[in-house]
Amino acid sequence: MPDRPKNFIKMKKYQAISAVFWVGFSLFVMIFSYKLGLGRFQEPGPGLMSFLASLFLLLISSLFLVSLYLKRGVQSETTREKGHTEKLELLRIAFVLALLFAYALLLEQLGYLVISTLTLILCLEA
Repeated sequence: MPDRPKNFIKMKKYQAISAVFWVGFSLFVMIFSYKLGLGRFQEPGPGLMSFLASLFLLLISSLFLVSLYLKRGVQSETTREKGHTEKLELLRIAFVLALLFAYALLLEQLGYLVISTLTLILCLEA
């Protein structure tokens, strides 16, 4: 472990905690969705969509948790070479916050479809 920085280890720990939280949350929602009733194929019940969404969340968070476990001691070459600077990350956060503020201001003038499309495109570029 001497070649890994301390913040890399801390980041992995926080990612694992986050993944475990989402696994637990999705299981919680799945249980209550099942209690609401899933219905049948011809007549879906009120809990079906939330059950399916939480099942999807469970799969994604479980896969993320497994990938964290499998890449325990591995730090990617690109992360080591680039060394993501905090300044760049703060600029991205500021850009997205400004974009969301502009979205709120321009929603009525430009309309939902136009401003949502522009915001989505710009957020994906950030």
